[in-house]
Amino acid sequence: MPVKQSKAKASLAHGQTPIKKKKHASPITKNIKKVQQYTNWVDSASTKVEEVTAHWITKFNSKEAAFINHHKKHFQEAGQESFPSLFAIMGRRDSNEAPLNRYLKAQPGTSFYWECLVAERNDNDTASNIGRRIAKEFTDFGATCNDYQIPPKFQFRNDVSTTPLKPLNYYLCDGDCLAILKRFYAEDNDKDTIMEDEDIMESYFGTVQLGRQMLEPINEESWKSID
Repeated sequence: MPVKQSKAKASLAHGQTPIKKKKHASPITKNIKKVQQYTNWVDSASTKVEEVTAHWITKFNSKEAAFINHHKKHFQEAGQESFPSLFAIMGRRDSNEAPLNRYLKAQPGTSFYWECLVAERNDNDTASNIGRRIAKEFTDFGATCNDYQIPPKFQFRNDVSTTPLKPLNYYLCDGDCLAILKRFYAEDNDKDTIMEDEDIMESYFGTVQLGRQMLEPINEESWKSID
């Protein structure tokens, strides 16, 4: 009976680089489970609006929204100075309640709701790259914010983009989608031109009909105002 070769020797016989394994690996001194236990998770998604990605943060060890009120307050006061990846922080839509415009509750039985972190995508960005940057920016701010008793940590978890991509109003309420659309288009385009573009209407509002319903009542003065 022929002698059976080990996988390592067989690899050498075929000219492959041998796999190296340490005989005395360095010890694990950190409690990995404890570190992960207090890490908040960032999930990210591309949307049908090519330049916009949506992100939300889940509390460590649960399926509930993480507490990021101090981050949100600082963003509202300082803008992108501390969080350059962000474009807006808005309420996350409860997609199960659509077409009703309702925010997703952060915890059952409470009035608090999930936040949706909105980011503008650059040419080479992916939702996961942006999610990782948001996690770092939020961790860095948490380490210096005196309002948190324990500095929160954040880590990117998943790119949950779908195929095909979902319209922006799957993640945000219709009024918030309108506010974002105006930021991108109102300054250089009249309202009727945007209403006639079916791709824009569908990418922001899911259907051309809903998009036009949202824009139709807006007068020219309100259209040009982005406040």
